[in-house]
Amino acid sequence: DENIIADSALLGTPAVPQNYYRGEQILDVSPNPASVDMVVKCYMENPENGDMALIDMNGKVVRRFMNNTPMNGGYTAYTYSVAGVPNGTYTLLLKTNQQILSKKVIVNH
Repeated sequence: DENIIADSALLGTPAVPQNYYRGEQILDVSPNPASVDMVVKCYMENPENGDMALIDMNGKVVRRFMNNTPMNGGYTAYTYSVAGVPNGTYTLLLKTNQQILSKKVIVNH
């Protein structure tokens, strides 16, 4: 049939989701649920400034961790306190000039 493509080179490789780099997540939080501190691991292709905040389900910023803060390129881990944050489900939001990433975070003291 003239509509069948038999050349496997045209198939290419499958696209990798934007929130992964070489099979590793770009934004991850542990422990999750967090009770006192949480470790935020992220991967930035290049150094750039970032904003990171914990957002409640109503869209309110509960805790700001970064505000136009320089971030290293490559893998980096940051430790942040969630002491005083009420128990609940939140979104960790990381914004840079290149991307916006989010991760569900549960706080349970």
